[in-house]
Amino acid sequence: MEKLLRIEEVAGDVGCSVYTLNLWYKFKKEEPDSYLAKLLPDYIQSNATSPRYWKKKDIKKLLKFKETRRLGRYGEMGKVTQKYYKKGKNNEE
Repeated sequence: MEKLLRIEEVAGDVGCSVYTLNLWYKFKKEEPDSYLAKLLPDYIQSNATSPRYWKKKDIKKLLKFKETRRLGRYGEMGKVTQKYYKKGKNNEE
């Protein structure tokens, strides 16, 4: 049976933070028809409160997503990242 990876392991293998990985999947949920969102592999989750798992082969797909996306507020993910960035900033004040 193939070993499944938890989010912390996936983030480490991809070279990003858990927070960034979560933002990528928020983007996929909010913009499912985007060509970029379609690059993100589906994760395995038994129910809404259980941990998410990825297969080892999904790392290549995540790296491709990371290389393909444009950075900054005017990139494909800009609308999503700015929304959550501002939300986080307001919560800190």
